[in-house]
Amino acid sequence: MPVDALVDYARRRWEGILHFLVALAGRNPAPPSQTIVASLIRARVLEEAGDGATISSAGFQFLLKSGPAQLWVLLRDVMAHAGGGAARRAADRRGGSGGGGGGAVDPDAPDPEEPTGVNGAPPPAEAQRELVALLFALAATVPGRAYPVAALASAQRDFLPTLAELGVVLVPGEADEPPPPRGGEGLFYPTPVGVSLVGSAAAASTDGGGGGDGGEDNPAAGAPDGTASARPAAEALLSTTSTGALAIVVENNYRVYAYTTSPFQMALLGLFVHIRYRLPNVAVGTLTRTRVADALANGITAGQIIRFLNAHAHPRMRGGRVPANVADQVALWAAEKERVRTAPAVLLTGFAGVGGWTAVASFAADLGAKLWEDREGLRLAVDADAYGEVKAFIREQRIE
Repeated sequence: MPVDALVDYARRRWEGILHFLVALAGRNPAPPSQTIVASLIRARVLEEAGDGATISSAGFQFLLKSGPAQLWVLLRDVMAHAGGGAARRAADRRGGSGGGGGGAVDPDAPDPEEPTGVNGAPPPAEAQRELVALLFALAATVPGRAYPVAALASAQRDFLPTLAELGVVLVPGEADEPPPPRGGEGLFYPTPVGVSLVGSAAAASTDGGGGGDGGEDNPAAGAPDGTASARPAAEALLSTTSTGALAIVVENNYRVYAYTTSPFQMALLGLFVHIRYRLPNVAVGTLTRTRVADALANGITAGQIIRFLNAHAHPRMRGGRVPANVADQVALWAAEKERVRTAPAVLLTGFAGVGGWTAVASFAADLGAKLWEDREGLRLAVDADAYGEVKAFIREQRIE
């Protein structure tokens, strides 16, 4: 299979996950499988909210990482929680990855069909060692050459669909991928991303015969020659998929010019910039109070916004940094969330013990009158309008 086709496949797979995270405007990207979503939740990239999940502040930091760093975040977590069971993987393949009717994801729920450790702990360390061995074995394979799935250990075969979803391998016939060629059933193809994942030097060989009869090679046991072209292709993919080519100019009037051809980068910028129009190689927008407030409400901090803009500053932008008045204004918009709210109140002190303080605090909370509490100092501030009811409760209960 051509290396270029595998590079395109890996890019589509990985960018699909990134597009899901930023929820591209005007598009509705299909969510990843439950395995990947659960991993994103455990890694705190996503946080559960109501019936779904939203990207967290840590998730925004995740989006700013390099491609390899992002990939290893998920791989480490998936391997640490491997062995979730045939039932969960089968559910993913039947349609769990499409998000239909699956309900909320429990990232730590054990699978009843397979034994796990005590109290639902991860599976035996032996299975995890097999998964690590598979990643190292992939470094000794040739991108584009077919390898038999039957040559893998059981845990490695179970891990293969997840690797395919991450763009590390291609399994023909899986999900929306094309059916296998004649005689290609039961085979998988390592992508350049999989080969260079652990930084192996095996791909430095100049063997250019990729895909002939490689089906007899065992990636878990042998070390076939690699291709010289695979590593540069993979390095280019991993270095540009998540960050992309992006150069940003921010003007004193809050106007933003983002030079990029990546839809993902435009969507990422749209988390805190109001994009007004897009051209083939540039997006033009404005930093607005409303858009920044939306980003802050989603857990993105003012510091993260400024650091992102500075990290991708256009070489010709004066000083290579966001103008001081713009940075200060973003900080002021963030400070609006922390404004002090005043309300008439009565401060209750002098409680004889924790029991009495707790009873009064609970009563005030039930009334909706508790404004502030200091458990260690046994102090409590209640709304002045409700103080009469709180005082009557203290007398009735004879609280000192």
